[in-house]
Amino acid sequence: MKTFSFVKSIIFSFVLLSVFIFSCEKNKGYDNNLGIGVGIESISLIESENPEKGLVSDITCDIDTADYTVSLTVPHSAILTGLKFDIKLSEGYSISPASGDEVNFELEESSEESSETPSLQRYKKVFTLTAKDGTAKEYKVYITKGSSNECAISSFKFINDEKNNGKGLVKDITGIIIKSESGEATISLIVPNIADLADLKPTIEISSGATVSPANEEAKTFTSGSEEEYTVTAQDGRTKTYKVTVTKEEGPKLESFKIPADNNKGIRDEVTATFEHEQGSATGKILLNIPYTGTAIDLEGLTPTIEVPAGCSVDLLSGQAVTGDISSARFTLTKTDTGSKRVYTVEAVKGPYISSFKFETTSGGSTNTGISTTVNGVISHANNTIAITIPSTAAKGSSDNTVTLTPTIEFGDTTNTTITPSVTAQQFILGSEFNYKVTSNGIEKTYKVTVTKEAAPQLKSFTISANPTNGIQNNVEAVITDDSNAATGKILLKIPYTGTDINLTGLTPTITFPDGSSGYTVSPVSGTAVSVDISTTGSNTFTVTTTLGSKRVYTVTAVKGPYISKFEFKANANNANGITTDISATSIDHNTGAIAITVPSAVDLSQTLTPTITLGDDTTSTVEPAASAKVFNQSVQYTVKNSTHTDFSKVYIVTVTKEAAPVLSSFLINANSGKGIKTDVAAVITNDSNAATGKILLKIPYTGTDINLTGLTPTIEPNTGGYTVNPASGAAVTGDISTAGSNTVTLTKTDTGSKRVYTVEAVKGPSIKSFKFGNSGNTGITTEISATSINHDTGAITITVPGSVKKGSGGSSNTVTLTPTIDFGDANNTTITPSVTAQQFTLDSEFKYIVKNSTHIDLNKEYKITVTRTPSTEAQITKFEIESGAQDNIIHPSNSNGDKGRIVVPVSSLPTSSTSYTIEKSDYATVTPNEVETFSSYSESKQYTVTAENTSTQKTYEVYIYDSNNVIVPDSLKVANGSTEITPSSKVITENSRVIIITVPSGTSLTDLTLSLDSSSSSSYTLEPTNGQDFSDGKEVKYTLKENNDVKGYYWVKIAVAE
Repeated sequence: MKTFSFVKSIIFSFVLLSVFIFSCEKNKGYDNNLGIGVGIESISLIESENPEKGLVSDITCDIDTADYTVSLTVPHSAILTGLKFDIKLSEGYSISPASGDEVNFELEESSEESSETPSLQRYKKVFTLTAKDGTAKEYKVYITKGSSNECAISSFKFINDEKNNGKGLVKDITGIIIKSESGEATISLIVPNIADLADLKPTIEISSGATVSPANEEAKTFTSGSEEEYTVTAQDGRTKTYKVTVTKEEGPKLESFKIPADNNKGIRDEVTATFEHEQGSATGKILLNIPYTGTAIDLEGLTPTIEVPAGCSVDLLSGQAVTGDISSARFTLTKTDTGSKRVYTVEAVKGPYISSFKFETTSGGSTNTGISTTVNGVISHANNTIAITIPSTAAKGSSDNTVTLTPTIEFGDTTNTTITPSVTAQQFILGSEFNYKVTSNGIEKTYKVTVTKEAAPQLKSFTISANPTNGIQNNVEAVITDDSNAATGKILLKIPYTGTDINLTGLTPTITFPDGSSGYTVSPVSGTAVSVDISTTGSNTFTVTTTLGSKRVYTVTAVKGPYISKFEFKANANNANGITTDISATSIDHNTGAIAITVPSAVDLSQTLTPTITLGDDTTSTVEPAASAKVFNQSVQYTVKNSTHTDFSKVYIVTVTKEAAPVLSSFLINANSGKGIKTDVAAVITNDSNAATGKILLKIPYTGTDINLTGLTPTIEPNTGGYTVNPASGAAVTGDISTAGSNTVTLTKTDTGSKRVYTVEAVKGPSIKSFKFGNSGNTGITTEISATSINHDTGAITITVPGSVKKGSGGSSNTVTLTPTIDFGDANNTTITPSVTAQQFTLDSEFKYIVKNSTHIDLNKEYKITVTRTPSTEAQITKFEIESGAQDNIIHPSNSNGDKGRIVVPVSSLPTSSTSYTIEKSDYATVTPNEVETFSSYSESKQYTVTAENTSTQKTYEVYIYDSNNVIVPDSLKVANGSTEITPSSKVITENSRVIIITVPSGTSLTDLTLSLDSSSSSSYTLEPTNGQDFSDGKEVKYTLKENNDVKGYYWVKIAVAE
């Protein structure tokens, strides 16, 4: 951009300064000497400018002007790459690398005076100092790292190479280094259990510059589990001792060794071995205990299933048959990664067993009393159990649940087998286990012997078949009780009463035995009629017998069921509660237990009634609760029980029914427009089920006139044919029909006097009284707007909003979003859906609101809101860009007819071809032309017309372009009155709008002023017109800016007089 401002240069002279440089390294105590530098005043490392470089603190360097060297010392762990020096120079000097540049140092020398104490490391970087006369000198900057205090072992290994050949390491072994909080350091290594620990040579890595003793790869003999000390010495003499422990790895162990089931080998079930391992040894033993299961055991050619730990292998593959007897086999387990081994031997033992267990009539000279024939036990070698059942006639032992018997026992191998206890008379507890332990070859097997007695026989069921003639409607299943301590039992027949007297003579029982029983007999025989009363002594016993002669004798008891024969309310006991004659139950159902009785409607069931109850057999039955006064407003349960067998009972449910109260069939309020009732209103009638009351609900819709509930005339039915109603049907009601004193209707049944009293409730329908859009929260509305009409019949509401209310979705949608203010006819009892919040209304379309009575939500009314909008009168161009960045470049026209707006647009080059313009305008307005315009010169202007949404309001803008590279500045402007130059008080150029405002001294005449550019400038800019112009009364003059007679744009100038 070209301007007419002048730049003045200032030349500074440089003065050489010499300063003292102080060098120290704070945290290490390094002390560098003072030096005087020529050109370099000081050079330092500032710790804060070199984070994470390990400097610890700021470091000032020592400058040697004679040797042109700079020296400093840093901690041993400092990082010497990317360092930034703080360098202060004498005036007129420069240096490279410059102050603040990142500098990398390189190791210059690293000689060692001895193998024990390495020399300190020194690093170098050359800096070039240049004086103001251009002469240069190289300064060598040396950094020396201080002595290290590090004395650590970072790695301790046994390398499996020639230095440890023949030591059985198998692979490289790395030690685990642990440093505790107390400072103690340990190194642990685990080697194969076959390793030779004599003269092992470890490979050791330590801190830089440190030494270790014993030395790296020096032969050392270790003892497994014992500590050996290694000492590391740092450069500064500090030491640290590590305790090294080498431990031989425990030999691997088999996880599982199993012999699969093989019936041909006498192995019925899989055999899982146990193991024996001696601590620290490389051997083990596999123990196989093979139980006898009924077939001789063969140990030849067995095929074991072997499970080894992960990373191990065994020399005989799992599932491979062993040659010969497995007892002579050897198995070697190897850990493949370390080479540790364990060799297993096998010990296989065949288990002993009992081949026969029995009770004979005599055994070993002892008599087994009550055993008439040999009883053999059932042996399960797999479960190690022997079960044996003896007759119920076997003599008992010391108590009822014991027997004393002598068994006869045979073994599978009589020569090598012993038994505990010995084979003598033993007392067996019936049903409990008695253990015999057999032993052979050191292997034990325990058999659990269980002796049971055959139980006395039992009946499964005893049933009397249905016999209606004898008063037995359904089969009767007896309750059978078996005495536990005797061969007796009881048969209890409980025969319910079903309405016919029960006869116990000539009954026919059906008798069954338990499932699986065989050879049972019963007397009398099942299916044969008993000729006399089945519960009479001499006819009431039944005997069941087994094939072994065991017996049980049952005694029969028959009980007739209790029942209620009569249920009544007698007048003498219930006269006070409306019963004047005796009333009996209308029905008694002995099958369901239901008793129904109806009482007059005058009876108050919330008060007590006293029943009279007659039982079928007063001598053997009772009733609960007793026949005393009770409230019968709900069903009452009575239970009658047999006096002896109280669980033999019958439940009766007594239901007392009152004569029903009468009910209304209709209640109608005729249309009465004078009272706001436009059409007939039929009431909703509700009859209370538990009281002689009811409700009449009148729901009267609002139709635009306030509802008056006074003096209404109802039509009520029924009102004849045995019924009366008060107030009478067709008579006007005095007062408000829903107010106490005027809101009861009584219906009476004339023959019985039964009544029902109704309460009237009248509900006025909900309504919208007003619909508005307020100016709070509704953008574009400045004054509250009310609906122009509300039609309560159709629910139609119309309201118009101004064009200042914007439509939704950037104007493309025909919607507005507003929050209405709604007043209801009854605000306390009205709800509205949707809620009164911001809503999107589609213009000229219906939006529905439903208002409801808060209590009676079915009493509702739908209103349809139609929102219309007045078209906007806004017509402005708000943004005009050819190239991006144009701001505040629009002057809008006034409302005067013919006034035009002005838009000034900067461009970097003349838009002679089609170019994308950016034009923004008032909402809903249109701009013409709407196609892309081109300019042939900067003197050309274009006209754009904006038409508002209402299509009648229009504004015109003239669009000018100017070369944004050609502008003028205030200092270049000159104002003259004729030949007299005027010095303005101020000159302000607003470049965005290309407006220039000049203020001249008070008293200056504005009618003939000339504006020009400073001719002393070398610029070729000129302004036209060049003659005097009239700037009075705020007139604005358009000037053309030219460069070498080419138009570059316009400026609009106003001149005012200072106040």
